[in-house]
Amino acid sequence: MRDADFRTAYDALLEEMPDPPSFEQLRTQTLQPRRREVPGWRVAVLAAVAVLLGFGGLALLAGGDPDTGNSIEGVEGALAEAVADVGGLCNESSTTADFDGDGLDDAVAVGFTGCGTQADPSDPTMVVAWASGSTYSWALDECGVVQPDGSTRSTGICDVFAAPDLNADGGSELAVKVQQAAGSTALLQFYALTPDEPSQSPIQLAPAGPAVVLMYGSSPTNESNIRCTTNSQGQPVFLVTVAEFQNQQWSVFEGTWYYDGRLIDFRSQRTYSVSKDAPDVSELITDATFCGATVAGGQRHAELRDHGMSLTYPVEWHLADVSLTPNLASPTEVFSLGSFPLEPGGPNCAQIPSQALHDMTATDVFVTVQERGSDLDTSGFDPRPDEFGPTPGSADNVFNDCLDPDELADIDAIHWLWFTDQDRYFHVLAAIGASASPEDTAAVWSVLDQMDIQPGS
Repeated sequence: MRDADFRTAYDALLEEMPDPPSFEQLRTQTLQPRRREVPGWRVAVLAAVAVLLGFGGLALLAGGDPDTGNSIEGVEGALAEAVADVGGLCNESSTTADFDGDGLDDAVAVGFTGCGTQADPSDPTMVVAWASGSTYSWALDECGVVQPDGSTRSTGICDVFAAPDLNADGGSELAVKVQQAAGSTALLQFYALTPDEPSQSPIQLAPAGPAVVLMYGSSPTNESNIRCTTNSQGQPVFLVTVAEFQNQQWSVFEGTWYYDGRLIDFRSQRTYSVSKDAPDVSELITDATFCGATVAGGQRHAELRDHGMSLTYPVEWHLADVSLTPNLASPTEVFSLGSFPLEPGGPNCAQIPSQALHDMTATDVFVTVQERGSDLDTSGFDPRPDEFGPTPGSADNVFNDCLDPDELADIDAIHWLWFTDQDRYFHVLAAIGASASPEDTAAVWSVLDQMDIQPGS
């Protein structure tokens, strides 16, 4: 919408409105995706402007209540404000879907309110913004893996995965990932969300079946092996593909699950294939959705509050929860991130996390960022590039001396970069395995590109 068009509509109302809001104020309240308390007469003005412009009041005031003037221009904006009201979330993931079956999209976010400096999430929390305009938040005390005794073990993972309608009743259920095992399976919990719920607990699994819902997923692109169909009785069911590697062979099973609106019940299982080679499940993957619902993008967000930085990285990667260079005083390690579990230790070598380089395999990638104090020599630090990537000659450096010949054979390149941003100075080491996938290699540079760095104190 052009300002000129909006100005025309606004000017047409000036003669009829007592003490109207300013043009800029009215335009901002009409178009910005935020939750606002708007006086009832102003709601009428906004609706009138919309009619004059040919949009209609509901198009601009979706979710608004004309009686209360509680206007929400988009549930995503309302969700963002509701998340801010709980103090913000780290490792946040979100989606939109019609959870209450009223035909309008709601928005939900799941994250942690108690994050430490690295990867120490606590207090998983759900925040929902309903299309009606109300917002709620709940602590997710049971987000984790259910143990044999019925208790729940937190894994530090509580990620929105998808929002499928499992029983075809018109309302979506929320699938939350609670564990990602490297290269094999993911575990899901499901929630049925309604506006009048005083708390949120996972949908219970019926007795006598498996204790968890599993899916085959050697990479995020394969996490689409849950499909909805109907059984011979015409009931909606969802099919879950599970792959196991035991006794030097792969076995792929397909399980049938049924959700009756109260419990999730395991009905049957068939063997899809048995092979010594990696399983081919291409025929099972119909599209990149979960029963028609968009699957989350496989990204995790982390706030490094003590370092004034935030990150977005692949959900199956590992963010070190302790410093890998505890004896390094300057520069200071800001974060270390890899496609494999990260451990501190290793011999002191060139002030880098040498143990991580020793533990890398040919298929892995690793990146660490260190901050250099401004009181030290900061000459040669160029401004942060528009896009990070390999630099000429950066593979030939002193860090190769930290590795044995067989370890060097597993690593294609060790890139050493440095830059300045927000009057802060950073070193970057990025190591790329000789057989690392193009996706993981690209993700290393994407992580650096998406770093949000705050000004130093």
